[in-house]
Amino acid sequence: MKRLLPVIIIAIFIAFSFFLIKAKKGPQRKKEIKREVLVKAEKIKPAGPIIPITVTGTVNPKYVIDLSTQVSGLITWVNPKFIRGEFFKKGDILFKIDDTDYKSALEEAKARLTKAKLDLEIIRARADIAKKEWELQEHKPNERPLPLVFYRPQYENARQLVEAARATVKRAMVDLKRTTIIAPFDCYVKEESVEIGHYVHSGSKVAELVYAKEAEVVLPVQEEYLALIDSQNRNGEGSHVDIFVPGIGKAFKGQVDRIAPFVNKKTRMADCFVLIKDPFCQNKKENCIPLSIGAFVKAVIKAHAPKETFIIPESGLKGLREIYVINPEGLLVKKRIKVIHMDQNRIWIQGDISLRDMVVTSPVDEGLLGMPVTIFKGD
Repeated sequence: MKRLLPVIIIAIFIAFSFFLIKAKKGPQRKKEIKREVLVKAEKIKPAGPIIPITVTGTVNPKYVIDLSTQVSGLITWVNPKFIRGEFFKKGDILFKIDDTDYKSALEEAKARLTKAKLDLEIIRARADIAKKEWELQEHKPNERPLPLVFYRPQYENARQLVEAARATVKRAMVDLKRTTIIAPFDCYVKEESVEIGHYVHSGSKVAELVYAKEAEVVLPVQEEYLALIDSQNRNGEGSHVDIFVPGIGKAFKGQVDRIAPFVNKKTRMADCFVLIKDPFCQNKKENCIPLSIGAFVKAVIKAHAPKETFIIPESGLKGLREIYVINPEGLLVKKRIKVIHMDQNRIWIQGDISLRDMVVTSPVDEGLLGMPVTIFKGD
């Protein structure tokens, strides 16, 4: 027993150790919690053919001329309406210059013309007589008369005197007509300096007239938009433009007539000139509000959108040229895009995107890229 006792104790210890090992519980595995990434997203929309570019500008007259007299004389009559701000139709009489001297000059010119015609007829008759007398006389073979014999130089001189006298009559008639000053086109009087009894010299400026049938709105446009705007001098038909007057609302529709071929070095803008028909409502359109020269206006240019252009909400833009989209597989992907235009919480973009993508509009951590996301449908 003394010999077996140590062996028995060792066996009992080993058995007890195995029992303890078997009885010990291993670490419990925690249940895997699925992480859900919630984002707000909206569908990417295709852009239409028009991009509305909102700009501001000023109203300018299409033409402004300095009205000058073409003859000298005393002013004898002035139209009572010939004052600043009044409207005249083409051909309306503005004022008159004393025409006494010009009527006398016309009569004298007519008298000279009559005498010149008479002298021409006398020389023509003498030439006919000289020709007949030459034919009745005997002459050597191949003998030719001198030009003076048949009055050819005299006739040519008399004919030229008739033409000169006729030109003098015509000039005198024009000068007489110029004593009545008329409106050269439908216009408004911007400035005038005419009074009865004043003496005016030929070439004197007496008024400043503004063309009334058309006006121009000058719109400075950013350089990057110029390729999207059509003009009549480039494409035959200009982009349509809506003109809004502050405090009044929409006033006129126009078209881009031309685009200045140079860009301001400081502002990086070029001027677009929008042609407006009947700016002063002379055609009496219903609810027509006249434009004022020099007025500040807002305009929306309907530029054409490039191909494959899309619209996303303003909140979808991350940084300057990046957006996050949820692709058709439901994964979060970052894409670089080109911004074409931003207006009224909308952004026109181009890039490697599809209408099946959805743009993320909520803040998102870049570390979530490539992970599946769930679209939050609440407010």
